[in-house]
Amino acid sequence: MLIVTTPEVPGYQIRMVFGPVMGRSVYVSTGIASLTSNRAKAFQDLHHDAARYGANAVVSIRFDAPSDGLDWVVGTAVWVDPVSEDARAQYAAMVAARRVPSQAPPAGTLPAYFGPPV
Repeated sequence: MLIVTTPEVPGYQIRMVFGPVMGRSVYVSTGIASLTSNRAKAFQDLHHDAARYGANAVVSIRFDAPSDGLDWVVGTAVWVDPVSEDARAQYAAMVAARRVPSQAPPAGTLPAYFGPPV
């Protein structure tokens, strides 16, 4: 999955916007290794949340560590298509390595935890 802090991915065009995604972890102050581990956990949760949508990218990610003891990472789950030669080559390699889905989910797809419309 492509995960970037910018609102777009160079060489790619956003085709679908699924919505906000987030990850979090409890922060325990035991040094830099703990901070790195906590952020990695939050990042992993973000990746998992975006994958539920069928997203192949997350844009505009931001880390936040408020004083409540949680590390948060938030972003927007999207589907991007490669439009440049370099991006097409990069995406083909990621598909081959099973790091991204090869096809976009059907339009209007929501993760199962949203349930049916009311």
